[in-house]
Amino acid sequence: MYETEELIVNPYLQAKEAESEKEWSGSQKIRFAREEVNKAVERLHRQQGLFNHIEIETINRCNGICSFCPVNRNDDPREKAVMSVELFKDIIGQLEEMQYSGRLTTFSNNEPLLDDRIIEFNKYAKEHLPKARIHMYTNGTLFTLDKFKELVEVLDELIIDNYNQELQLIKPVKEIVEYCEAHPEL
Repeated sequence: MYETEELIVNPYLQAKEAESEKEWSGSQKIRFAREEVNKAVERLHRQQGLFNHIEIETINRCNGICSFCPVNRNDDPREKAVMSVELFKDIIGQLEEMQYSGRLTTFSNNEPLLDDRIIEFNKYAKEHLPKARIHMYTNGTLFTLDKFKELVEVLDELIIDNYNQELQLIKPVKEIVEYCEAHPEL
């Protein structure tokens, strides 16, 4: 508590205002605070790493028309963007350097199967991040049995959101379910 007879205390009134950014950033209080924050970040990083879940969106499009989704194909306000192969490999390379072992999802707010390179991207990620858990979410509408077979070789988890008003499996998902039932070794 402040020892004062004032009812309201504004500690900034008595503080001298810095006349420049350099003066402010060089002050002893700021340097001390910066050092303490850096120490805390280093301590947390040693304990648990900086992060344990990364989502990579290689294409910012979805083919769905889900009314609850702000980026369905009818309402998405974003300009189409496709991640370059170089950027994807650079991200994976940086994660590889730090021996990333968390969860990597090749999906964010999109339908990943709209990107024809998604299978190769997942293979590349699995090859370079062997300790990471590779995941992918899809609405399943663009799935083929061949794509499924390639992806299950490299994914640790595949989630198919089978959105359907009649609560029925859509055709591509039904084919995959039938294949999985016939091949329980998967």
